[in-house]
Amino acid sequence: APRAFVNYYAGAPKGKHAYMTEELIKSVHMFSKEPIVVVHFGFATVVRWKPEDFPRLVLLNAAPLPPSSGRSFNFNKLRAMLLSRVLVGIQLDSDQWVAPGV
Repeated sequence: APRAFVNYYAGAPKGKHAYMTEELIKSVHMFSKEPIVVVHFGFATVVRWKPEDFPRLVLLNAAPLPPSSGRSFNFNKLRAMLLSRVLVGIQLDSDQWVAPGV
């Protein structure tokens, strides 16, 4: 996509980070016409995020960094930006939301 919001998270499908990310996805669909690319660094993602409910959601799954990498989890922010292949993006953490007019 030439323009999109980009997010990354990891966690269980029913964990707090999945629910926070879902609220972010809802805000993008409510207040913007741009897509949102969510990169999940883990093995089991949220199955309730259906295309009919979130048509502008692009969900990518990527392997987490091994503990031996010595990298902070937040290094995944850069990985998500690169993996998304978005030309112009706004990176949002899961505890942020899009407001009207964006």
